[in-house]
Amino acid sequence: MTKRRLSKLAGFAITLLLPTGAAMAANGPQCVLPAVTPTPKPYGASEREPRRALRSTVFTLAVSWAPQYCATGEGMGGSFDTSLECDTKTNRFGFVLHGLWPDGDGKTWPQYCKPAKLLRPATIRANLCLTPSADLLQHEWAKHGTCAWRTPERYFADARAAFEKLRLPNMTSMIGRESLTNGDFIDAFVAANPAIPRDAIRIAANRDGWFQEVRICLNARRRYMACPERADQPNRSLRIRPIG
Repeated sequence: MTKRRLSKLAGFAITLLLPTGAAMAANGPQCVLPAVTPTPKPYGASEREPRRALRSTVFTLAVSWAPQYCATGEGMGGSFDTSLECDTKTNRFGFVLHGLWPDGDGKTWPQYCKPAKLLRPATIRANLCLTPSADLLQHEWAKHGTCAWRTPERYFADARAAFEKLRLPNMTSMIGRESLTNGDFIDAFVAANPAIPRDAIRIAANRDGWFQEVRICLNARRRYMACPERADQPNRSLRIRPIG
């Protein structure tokens, strides 16, 4: 094989790799994978986040707005390597998959149910364009995946399937809109996803009203359901950061 041919093959390894689902199509993402797959930090139970091996009865699908996280570092519950997600010279992310979380009854949910080995590079690479941080992928598997799945590959496959079922609203019409409210966002989300009831949708925003992520409640069969607890204020003002 010639050096020129090898060079072409090496270049192919970092070309644009995107999920094909409807969820990613709505907001024009661009993801160029790094030549070397990043190694994540290990995550596990701690005094602050203790192990709770509880039975899961419902689930939450969390979908984050990358521009907000990259601007502030808030909204994903931890400090993760953001070099892929926030490199706006190379990449362009809007909605990204935060995770699929087994929940519990009331305010107690399962977490860190079993020790988690570091993810295989192939598993990380297969999911980096949906969840663009190796650290976050490792964290989601350790904290949430170990509580309801036998393998990380099955966990990420189910999370991807739930994410790619969504038709996420086009954010262009909402970015910069001064009169936007939580209710307006939910209206747009339901219009794009008629099968999702309004009371299955929760919005996470910071104290200043900047949109962080949307969370969708699922039952044990991963079907949309009314959230057990609602904290949304439909008339609260909502602001959305632009991509890039």
